[in-house]
Amino acid sequence: MKTVFALDSFKGSISSIDACRRCAEEFLAVFPDGEAVCVPIADGGEGTVEAIHHVLGGEMITKTVTGPDFRPVSASYLYIAETKTAVIEMAAASGLPLMEIPTAGGSTTRGTGELMLDAALRGAEQIILGLGGSATNDGGTGALEAMGVRFRKADGSLLTPTGFTLKELASIDVSGLCEAVKNCQITIACDVSNPLCGAQGASAIYGPQKGATPEEVAILDANLHHFAEVAATVTEKDLLGLVGGGAAGGMAAGISGFLNCRLQSGIELVLDTVNFSSIIAGADLVVTGEGRIDHQSACGKVISGIGDRCKAAGIPAIAIVGDMGDGYAAAYDFGITAVFSTNHLAAPFKEVRHRAAEDLSDTARNVFRFLGAMK
Repeated sequence: MKTVFALDSFKGSISSIDACRRCAEEFLAVFPDGEAVCVPIADGGEGTVEAIHHVLGGEMITKTVTGPDFRPVSASYLYIAETKTAVIEMAAASGLPLMEIPTAGGSTTRGTGELMLDAALRGAEQIILGLGGSATNDGGTGALEAMGVRFRKADGSLLTPTGFTLKELASIDVSGLCEAVKNCQITIACDVSNPLCGAQGASAIYGPQKGATPEEVAILDANLHHFAEVAATVTEKDLLGLVGGGAAGGMAAGISGFLNCRLQSGIELVLDTVNFSSIIAGADLVVTGEGRIDHQSACGKVISGIGDRCKAAGIPAIAIVGDMGDGYAAAYDFGITAVFSTNHLAAPFKEVRHRAAEDLSDTARNVFRFLGAMK
């Protein structure tokens, strides 16, 4: 019996690697002659580098880069020399937890650009970029600056671009953009459809959680709109109309305007990168899971993405989750046969967090004991 374990992390309690390991151990205790294949999974956000590294190997590169508040931070990314691919999580260099005091308008994506530049100069021909967890709202201008783009004021002097300073932008000089970066294919893991600006844009929807006041949201939105207009004179691209361009404070729109980029669903990108369809070939069962499932997480996230692949391959799939919210049954339409919760106490997360790992093992044990009895 070949079983593939492809679980996401249970945020705040269990890593994806540990979740897969624990479930595999319970499977092998019941089916000692079975084949357990562990494929830690992420949806393009936190944990993506770790998941891909576990499956494909490669070298973790650590650099000191510019943090979101301009203080130096240590950040790592994955480089796979065999395929000349770099996998970068924006949160590693420009993440909200790296800020002492969140300030959407004063933060920079420069550190993420420094990682991208390093990867390109190292020989990367493809960069996979996860945008989750950013602290920024600069339209990706800080990252572009790190890669050689120059932003200038009306008097010709250099502008240090942030969400607050973009109002001073008068011209953009791309003559210094690194050739190695220009030659890279950049695939952005993006699961939102928010545009760069407007009521559903980067500033309005995500600015407040990054420290922006209502007054600042209006300023940041106007500044990103101004940036898009100036950028259009150089790139001839409509950054305002890009679906998903508002992701990560406009990072998706900004780098798409100046670099060779494409946006892709995060879970689909990760599954394609690890060759998931090949991994599950010949499997009798796939076990997936994450911290919580409801009507939203059942669509476009790890569980639904894996369910779709299993459904197409005719392989049954079950999900083991921390909590089941309203609408979780939507997962059935995506190929999930059954969903099991690890929260035996029906208690709030803060009360069960300390026992989440043990509860996961316990739930997996019961699932496989039942399957063993049915053989």
